[in-house]
Amino acid sequence: MKDYVRSALLTHSYICTYSVSNFKNNANYSFEEEEKYGQSFVRYDVNNLFIPQYEISSVTLEERFNPLFGFDISWINMMSTKLEYRRTRLMTLSFANTQITEAYKKEWIIGLGYKFAQLPLNIRTSSGSQRLKSDLDLRVDFVIDNDKTILREIEELYNEISAGQRSYSIKTTADYQLSQRLKLQLYYNHQITNPLISTSYRTSNIKFGFTLSIGLD
Repeated sequence: MKDYVRSALLTHSYICTYSVSNFKNNANYSFEEEEKYGQSFVRYDVNNLFIPQYEISSVTLEERFNPLFGFDISWINMMSTKLEYRRTRLMTLSFANTQITEAYKKEWIIGLGYKFAQLPLNIRTSSGSQRLKSDLDLRVDFVIDNDKTILREIEELYNEISAGQRSYSIKTTADYQLSQRLKLQLYYNHQITNPLISTSYRTSNIKFGFTLSIGLD
């Protein structure tokens, strides 16, 4: 493949985080029974449930495939292609209202790029005309994003979609190195969002402009 491909990168990442928030010791818990029997047999008077050692307000489990799979290929003809598929799931169990909140996200990223090697650029200044020559990197990314949030009532056995959207966006950038410490970037981003619930509206956002980066090292 060396006659066609300059470099090829295959990526995969999985991150799982479990967190407990706002927990404290239960004053009604019997440590004497735990020491004697290995657990406490104390129950609440109202619902006759066992008293736990800790009072926990909520627990959260977050899983991320960032990405599940990704391909980034640089070709011999100065072109580059990118394909990524990402998935995220965030679940929060609240003990205050016995409710589970699940948030799902699926994201496709398709990218194309091209590099113009040593592209000349003439800049007029007060002292005259200056000719620059550097690489021009063009990049276009197409992103398809699906978000959904579901509320699950455990005791009522009721599920409801509380939020969600499907968005399409185009992100374009053009980078040019003006000097060793000066870099110019032009960008244009267009995003269209379609909500999944009736209380939200379809939106379209456009951002464009330029950034000038100065390196001090």
